[in-house]
Amino acid sequence: MNRSKLMTVIASFLMLTGCGSYSENSSAVTVQSENSSVMIQSDSSVSSVISDRQDVTTAEQHEEKEVDGMKIVIGDKQFPVTLESSNTVTAFTKMLPLSLDMSELNGNEKYYYLDTPLPSAPENVGHINEGDIMLYGDSCIVIFYKSFDTSYSYTKIGHIDDTSGFADTLGTGDVTVSLE
Repeated sequence: MNRSKLMTVIASFLMLTGCGSYSENSSAVTVQSENSSVMIQSDSSVSSVISDRQDVTTAEQHEEKEVDGMKIVIGDKQFPVTLESSNTVTAFTKMLPLSLDMSELNGNEKYYYLDTPLPSAPENVGHINEGDIMLYGDSCIVIFYKSFDTSYSYTKIGHIDDTSGFADTLGTGDVTVSLE
């Protein structure tokens, strides 16, 4: 390491010590900023740093896993949903649980306008499948109970895993749907 780089590291270390921590009982000094950390330590404390990093990774993985699915509850019937991986879904799942008084439209879908807009990335899906859950615009949740071709653009949210009995459970009029 050349002298200039060494001086930069030392200067950074000294400037960040106000944000760091030091323990006299330990043989390590850790200086952390929001995006990086510099550590001067003995070999015995390396394992605790690795362990801390693994805990953070495990928590992040657990958080991602929670977004994998959802269920729709209508009366005493439950329908598991597989969710897309997108900013829309992440924002939407933070709103859960929701109880929506959904309105009937066109004999093939139920819809509800949310009070809060969601991030959207609409695309012309071409075909709707029974069980598709979509976002129309940036605030209209749509649950489809019949398959058909469409020229409308939607942001995909997810799909009901097993639609057996779904259309009958929704019925022909307005319905209250819980999303959990």
